Amino acid sequence: MRFTLENIKKCIDDLKEDLGEGFVDTDIWSTTTDKSVAFHHQHQYGAKPKHLKVYGETSRKLKKVLQEADFPGLGDYYLINLDNNYAAVIINYRTERSIEEFQQYVLVDLSKTTMGVLMSIAIPRVMETLK
Repeated sequence: MRFTLENIKKCIDDLKEDLGEGFVDTDIWSTTTDKSVAFHHQHQYGAKPKHLKVYGETSRKLKKVLQEADFPGLGDYYLINLDNNYAAVIINYRTERSIEEFQQYVLVDLSKTTMGVLMSIAIPRVMETLK
């Protein structure tokens, strides 16, 4: 995983380019602390945005339920279909040398882009940039 300022900036610029007006915002955070490490939205410095806590808790519960059900573990990402033609993609970043994990959410307005662009172009490009 390469979280450098240059790669994070490239990631956000690529999302804007790939999704156009469909790109709403994104955030990368530590799953240990639920604190943002990079974001593209209105954010008060030092505050923990509520959406990070919700996405973090959802991911932890989903991992636990999958394990208890003897299902395969959570993959690189999952998609949440939201009201008003919005979608959130939660990307899971794992590090081999660190116990800390990170996640990223990408909020998209699907009335301004397509699911095909999101899933076959934008998300793979983000994951390649920050892998």
